[in-house]
Amino acid sequence: MNDDTRLSQLAENHRFFGDMRFKQLTLFMAAMTTAGAGVMQFPGNRWWIAVGALFVTAVMWVIEVRAVLNGIAARKAIPELFPPRPTFWPWINASWAVLLLHVACYAIWLWCIRIWCPACCSFYVGVLVGITLLIFSVVNYRRQSDFWLNRL
Repeated sequence: MNDDTRLSQLAENHRFFGDMRFKQLTLFMAAMTTAGAGVMQFPGNRWWIAVGALFVTAVMWVIEVRAVLNGIAARKAIPELFPPRPTFWPWINASWAVLLLHVACYAIWLWCIRIWCPACCSFYVGVLVGITLLIFSVVNYRRQSDFWLNRL
């Protein structure tokens, strides 16, 4: 494989992760909209819907973090296509915004579970899973601090 073909393939890999993240966000927002509508239409089953939405949020959270890490790896493979550029507050970006969206949705569904079934242990399990997800995200994103701070 010559250098042009290699570079083209690496650029396509990087583009793929950006496109995949957009599709994941679309799917996530559709799932959250469906869950919200389900709670309004079926108030008798709202606890079950909230538990399902919490699960979907957790799964999509992991998928998002993994997609970001793979996208960073793909970008690092082709530094010649991304010349260094100074940015003001480089840590304010789409990746962090989407992570905060997942954290907020998770917290909202967890709060709903707590209110709708205060005697259930699902709230405490959800808190433990949420803390685990937060640690998972912070540790993985911290390992990429050179990327977030534009020190590649």
